Amino acid sequence: MATLRTTSSNHVPRLFTSGEVQEIVGLTQRKLGYWDKTALAHPHGRQARGSGSRRLYTLLDVVKLKLIVRLRQSGLSLQKIRRALLNLSDFADEPAPIGELEVITDGNRVLIRRSNEQLMDPISWQYAFCLPVADLLDEIEQQVSSVQAWGGGNGGGVDAKVVLQ
Repeated sequence: MATLRTTSSNHVPRLFTSGEVQEIVGLTQRKLGYWDKTALAHPHGRQARGSGSRRLYTLLDVVKLKLIVRLRQSGLSLQKIRRALLNLSDFADEPAPIGELEVITDGNRVLIRRSNEQLMDPISWQYAFCLPVADLLDEIEQQVSSVQAWGGGNGGGVDAKVVLQ
């Protein structure tokens, strides 16, 4: 297992070598080089500068590479991944840190969920409406309770068990 270099007392890794990234993400050196060359995922710690030079990757680079691998495993094409990732960096701290984002895919589309439950398609920049059904059930239960407390309705109601039989 690779030993991660740290630069601070809280042991947060700062830069990763290509070998460390290969081990962490599960990629070959050839694929890392290809993705760098095709601008899918550049190392932001230090770019390769000719034969024998070492690329250095930031933690965000490693997260991005891991995300690419997972999206590929889910069946997404590199072309769609590339388009989605172009816009992902714009989400970095707006309104939540990137660590609070969740990437969702059905193998065909990519959606990003923010910590505030907003869903967005990073390719089209369109938001999707997210409404948990549990919230609707809670709201209905509260309204029913308030109607009954108010004395509204006949109080009898209909037993759902009887209706469903």
